[in-house]
Amino acid sequence: MLETDKLKEAMTISEMAYLILTEANEPLHYKSIFAKISQVKEVKNPSSVQSCIYSRNDFIRMGDGYWGLAEWLIDGLSFIYELDYQDCQRQTLEVKTDYQFYFPIQEVVTEIEFETKAKTYLCSSRGRQTIMADKLHADFELQPGSKLIIEVLDINNFKYSLDDFNISPSELDLTEQNKLLIDLAFEVLKEEEGIMSSARLLRRILIKLFKAKQRKFKLELDPLPPISKLLATDPRFVESLSGIFTLDI
Repeated sequence: MLETDKLKEAMTISEMAYLILTEANEPLHYKSIFAKISQVKEVKNPSSVQSCIYSRNDFIRMGDGYWGLAEWLIDGLSFIYELDYQDCQRQTLEVKTDYQFYFPIQEVVTEIEFETKAKTYLCSSRGRQTIMADKLHADFELQPGSKLIIEVLDINNFKYSLDDFNISPSELDLTEQNKLLIDLAFEVLKEEEGIMSSARLLRRILIKLFKAKQRKFKLELDPLPPISKLLATDPRFVESLSGIFTLDI
């Protein structure tokens, strides 16, 4: 239980909400967060708490008015990044729809850290969709089609771990996991009865897995493949636009 003396009036609402959720270590309804904040700070109404945290990347909506922290879902996850011709030509990592959940960078310049066995690479963002990675490309001799396994170490501070080798499909058997992800994607889109980007779809899938575990530790998953390529293997899914999916049932 959070001790109210840890909340200071000088804190912003989002800072208070982060502290409250960190100490609770479980999703809370926004009215519960409001009740704790209002003990030390004048806040107009519960909805104002939601308004303050809605657009922040470190909070995540869990559904039915409940909120949690993005780090609960993503810290410790590994994913497969597939390089294309544009990545290698520009010596970048492009944050396409499949990777936006892992790299929630903003318009302002963000420093992104990749740890490898040999050294740490400091890269910078250019806008929301480009990570400048010339030294990483040079040292790894990356080519179009290369696949890298990247682990999220600390999403709030943009720290990642990068395996310093290319992987081939034969090195990974993701059959069971991929079937689980496809089935969950189907459930999510059926519930939504609309269209959804692969980044948002991935977020909803991870929330479902988080709720199903009913325990407070990181999700144990093998490297996650790009959702767009995964869903393209199932005829029930239609990609109406690049990275935007709906159901064909």
